Amino acid sequence: MLGVTLAEALELREQRRLAEQQEREARQQCLAASIQAVRSRCRW
Repeated sequence: MLGVTLAEALELREQRRLAEQQEREARQQCLAASIQAVRSRCRW
């Protein structure tokens, strides 16, 4: 496995999964924030 142990490979995969999850959550928060901004702009 090109000098990468199974444990290291699993660790890397887990880190990548966590990074993707954080990215998804950040996108959702950004979307929610922009929706709130539009709503508050249209409230008057």
